[in-house]
Amino acid sequence: LRRAGAHAFLAERRRLGCLRLYRPVRAGGQGHDGGAVAADGAGVRGGGGGEGAGLGGGLLEGDVDFYVEQARRFGGPILELAVGTGRILLPLAAAGHEVVGLDRSPAMLAMARTRFKARPEFNAQLVEGDMRRFDLSRSFTLIIIAARSFQHLVEPADQRAALSCARRHLQPGGHLILDLFDPNFEL
Repeated sequence: LRRAGAHAFLAERRRLGCLRLYRPVRAGGQGHDGGAVAADGAGVRGGGGGEGAGLGGGLLEGDVDFYVEQARRFGGPILELAVGTGRILLPLAAAGHEVVGLDRSPAMLAMARTRFKARPEFNAQLVEGDMRRFDLSRSFTLIIIAARSFQHLVEPADQRAALSCARRHLQPGGHLILDLFDPNFEL
């Protein structure tokens, strides 16, 4: 989409109540151009705290609380694509949700496995795979792509493949939450 077309599309989706952008606030009250997009109009309550509290007012401050709240709202099972070290997945599991994390990096998954090994009571599974093409042979109530990870897919064909794959894994009425950066090209 062209920039103007994208703005018009997003404005129309917001007007219809289908989309709300979460724009975290930096320490000192200054905003930035990023945020989680909840396709059903879900907002964000609170900030900081949780495992993301060590970010010191950075761009991702409050995101863990946001995802925990959305998981409470929509239920599980939950799939996180580009799970990385499990920074988001671990608090979701701690909240009692069945979680699956997928990442293509064996090194990141090794770090996540170390974190989960300390908490064997959590109902979690970590899978090596590419978000553009995976088949877990099951579906999820909630799929999360946090920390702007979706934007590592720079080719539109890769983005479409990842979204199609995610859609195939969503239960009917399921929800996909993406964290995206909306750059300000007017600067």
